[in-house]
Amino acid sequence: YKIKNNNEPYDILFHEPTSRFARIDKRRSEIPSEEKLRQMYPGLDEEEQKDNYLVTGKGRIGLTFMSSRTCNLKCRYCFAGEGEYGCVETKPKYYTLEGYQKAVKTAMVMYPEGIKSISFFGGEPLLNWNVIKEFVPWCVKTFEDRNQPAPAMAISTNMVLMNREIAEFMKKYDIKAVISLDGPKKINDYARISSDSKLSVYDKVVQKCGLLDEAGVQYAVQATINKQLLKDYRQGDGIKFVEALDKINWENMAIVPVETDIPDLEISDADLPALDAFTREVTNCFIDRVYEGKESKIASGIIAPILQLAKNKHVRTCTSGHSVFCDTDGSIYPCQMFCNEEEYKLGDIDNGWAKKRAEKLSNITREDDESCKNCISRNICFMWCKGIQLLSKGDMYKVCEPRCVFQRANTEECIKLLAKLNIGKIDSDRFWNNFKSVGQKLREDGFINE
Repeated sequence: YKIKNNNEPYDILFHEPTSRFARIDKRRSEIPSEEKLRQMYPGLDEEEQKDNYLVTGKGRIGLTFMSSRTCNLKCRYCFAGEGEYGCVETKPKYYTLEGYQKAVKTAMVMYPEGIKSISFFGGEPLLNWNVIKEFVPWCVKTFEDRNQPAPAMAISTNMVLMNREIAEFMKKYDIKAVISLDGPKKINDYARISSDSKLSVYDKVVQKCGLLDEAGVQYAVQATINKQLLKDYRQGDGIKFVEALDKINWENMAIVPVETDIPDLEISDADLPALDAFTREVTNCFIDRVYEGKESKIASGIIAPILQLAKNKHVRTCTSGHSVFCDTDGSIYPCQMFCNEEEYKLGDIDNGWAKKRAEKLSNITREDDESCKNCISRNICFMWCKGIQLLSKGDMYKVCEPRCVFQRANTEECIKLLAKLNIGKIDSDRFWNNFKSVGQKLREDGFINE
């Protein structure tokens, strides 16, 4: 792949299978032939590294619970239909204590090495907080009795119901929070709305995050990009987007383009150039933070390709089927995106799940997707999502173009950085020394294994 590099005297030639690159002087009229390149750069024919095959029952499992099938907000782009999932009448609204306990016991039988993580999801999990509060101490003691490490726990919440008691409980049991906030107040409150028209969801989240700060609870931000952010995009808006989120003390951030068919939120083809420019700006914002030694607020998914490319690590990021989702009626699905798709049901918390079926689903990768085979990001993409693609396109293999644009722009900017670092040792040493703590976070978040 040839990458145009407007701010440097060279363009970049990138060899995706091996993550090798060459700087090409812009004055050169043509790129060397493939035969010449293979002479210049031995090793281009090396066998590609493949992802490890995921085996059901081996390793440690991740469990996500549908703690609540209802929500106290009415976010307009919500893939769950304002948190209700369209099935309130046919499935219980809330997860039960008995259900949590059964799921853990069943998972421990199927995965003797233990459970690596437990996530409380919804809807809005805090609507069912009293049950979560009972379950967590039981869970911790259960693993202590087995001399196994307790699972890492997290709760995905819109923060509106957060209070001091909940925050202190989360600190006591080391439960992290994953909160949703979509940038500046005007942008956030356009789509993330409450039934109370006077309530600013942005202001409420910023206020309630103060309770997490006081209790010492760590939290990450899930930020969604929609048309409202992109339609009037100007250079510098990406920085403003990050600065608006910096008003809270997040420790990590995930940024994703929205998938919706609502016209005033949907990212259309006309918005893709703005999305590309926004992504490049935000990527370089976080790269600059590493340069400057400001590693406390780094978006792992934005920065991860730097390490993956540098080490030529092809990392699997969509493990639905290996980690599973437990619905309120006890049904088990590959992930939350599949919870209304009965044909993808894997089993239930009473009897466990079908190993061969789960294994097949967990090992569906980008390599099986025709749209991905010729993409520069094929081996490191964190935007490819089986569930989102099934929900929005009706096909697990049909990619979502805005997510592709986002990933390609991010990948290219990370390659440009590596090409630049390769020139100057001082800058290179400074960057990689600052990157060490970021690299540790990437390992903890599962973006890279070593």
